[in-house]
Amino acid sequence: MEYLVPPDPPAAPAHPVRRLTGRRDPAFDRLARLLADAHERPGEPGEHRRRLTAYVVEDGCRVALVEQDGQVAGCALWMYMGGTDFGRLEYLAVDPAFRRRGVGAALVVHVNTDAHGAGARAMYLSLGSENNSAARLYLRCGFAEKVRSTRFTAPCSSGRYPA
Repeated sequence: MEYLVPPDPPAAPAHPVRRLTGRRDPAFDRLARLLADAHERPGEPGEHRRRLTAYVVEDGCRVALVEQDGQVAGCALWMYMGGTDFGRLEYLAVDPAFRRRGVGAALVVHVNTDAHGAGARAMYLSLGSENNSAARLYLRCGFAEKVRSTRFTAPCSSGRYPA
């Protein structure tokens, strides 16, 4: 899906969104667990922390989260592709207990606003063809479907994609 960042991005919904401050952020472990659960990635507890660290440190992802009642209600990871005029929303996860309350929309608006501030004119994302609720959220937030692919091949255990 593609989102063309307007000159004046829409106002953020009521949920306060904050940036993750780093690996020592008190929400870091909870955020790593939410991402793993939302994207069905099993593993040892430390593996989730290592994966999130790699996204932030190695890949340069920016991370934002919404907290409510002492819990991470949702989070988003995105990248502004330096040297280009676009960014990419890599992951969006909302805890099931906080869904349909505007948490996802608040995060998407935050990501798009941040990307606009960094010079992005467009944001891109990919999602599974069966993920209808996420597709509806992105469409409500101004994204438009540009390309549809119904086939994806996951990497094998070596980490390489099959030929």
